[in-house]
Amino acid sequence: MHVIGWRVALLAAAVAVSGCGGGGSATANSAPTFGQVVPPADESESTAQIAVSGSTNTAPVTVAVSANGSAVVTTAQGVHTATLSETIVATFFSDLAEGQPLSGLPVPTACAKPVSFATTITVSTGSEVSPDLTCPASAVEQNLRNDVNSILSAVSAA
Repeated sequence: MHVIGWRVALLAAAVAVSGCGGGGSATANSAPTFGQVVPPADESESTAQIAVSGSTNTAPVTVAVSANGSAVVTTAQGVHTATLSETIVATFFSDLAEGQPLSGLPVPTACAKPVSFATTITVSTGSEVSPDLTCPASAVEQNLRNDVNSILSAVSAA
């Protein structure tokens, strides 16, 4: 894995700040493929996934965040781990709890995005998936968007 490569991909995703993507989960016995969320080793803990889609100029990024602060990041350059601060994790999981059910959050009615450069950002826990957080339609969605930005910045600096 090229260290600068994954940092550039994460920085591009954080700057694009408009994303969704990924899907599926890798299992302990299979190698992850790009776009798969790799859950932390201890699946008994609370986990949440962040998915930032790619666009013409950015590669997709997925981040599996555990309540213990561990994060598993999947980019086009591969998979790496990072440790998030207690403050970032506590805020993120508190905002996730406030937004439950994520599927019930309001969907933006107007969100102007260029077709080829637009990305989407979603967060998910279990079977609950948020609407696109690129254009937050509520205070809870804005808080989640801010959390995603903090997490992307933290894992790109790791």
